Amino acid sequence: MDGRDADDAGAVGDSRLLRSSRHSQHVVQSALEVGFFFRKSLKIGPGLRLNLSKRGAGISGGPRGMKVSVNSRGERRGSLSFKGLNWRKRI
Repeated sequence: MDGRDADDAGAVGDSRLLRSSRHSQHVVQSALEVGFFFRKSLKIGPGLRLNLSKRGAGISGGPRGMKVSVNSRGERRGSLSFKGLNWRKRI
């Protein structure tokens, strides 16, 4: 082998298995805590979208890089984007 006794190799393997087992329990627990969500965006015209989610419907529109949107609660938001830089603000 690599200079270790067979007993040492088994001990190292067992501790890795134990750590792996604890890690997978944590991953399963974290996955169960994640909530699912629904969101769908439908194009209804040039530059106009109907946005559907479990909270309700909203509408957004504007040319590429610029958008104004209104959600189901009547909140308005404007946004600008250019070459990876994004800005948005409630209006």
